[in-house]
Amino acid sequence: MSWDDINTLVADPLFSIGSHTLNHHNLPNLSDKQAFAEIHESKVIIEDKMKGTVKHFCYPLGKFGKREMDIVKKCNFLTATTTQTGNLSLNQSIDFHSLPRIQVNSLTTEKVLKLQINGFYPALLYLLPVNQ
Repeated sequence: MSWDDINTLVADPLFSIGSHTLNHHNLPNLSDKQAFAEIHESKVIIEDKMKGTVKHFCYPLGKFGKREMDIVKKCNFLTATTTQTGNLSLNQSIDFHSLPRIQVNSLTTEKVLKLQINGFYPALLYLLPVNQ
C-alpha cells in the first residue's frame, strides 16, 4: 500500500492504522535502547506520513513481557495486541496493552468465526487435550 492509500483509509472513521516496529525483531531479545527505538521510531514515522496519531500496537511474533508493555505505554499507545488466542469479558480485569486475539484467515468459515467471536472456540482449544 502507498501512503496515499493509507491516508485514504484513515480518513474513514471505521479504520485505524497501528504500529508493529521498524524491523519486526523479537523485542525481548533486544536491549532496552533497541526495543524502545523499534517501537517509538515506527510510531513517529507512521504518524508523520499519515499526519495523525497512532494509537494501537501489535507485538512482533507475539513476543512481549513487562518491559515491552512499559515501553508501549511510555510511547502513548492506547492498546497493544498479542498473538495469544482469546476473548475479553466484562467480568475480567483487562490490560489494554496485552489484548488477546482471534485468528481469522482464508480457511475460517462463518460458523467458526461466530464461535470465535462468542468465546466458544478459545474455550474449546483450552479444554482439548491438544494443549496439554
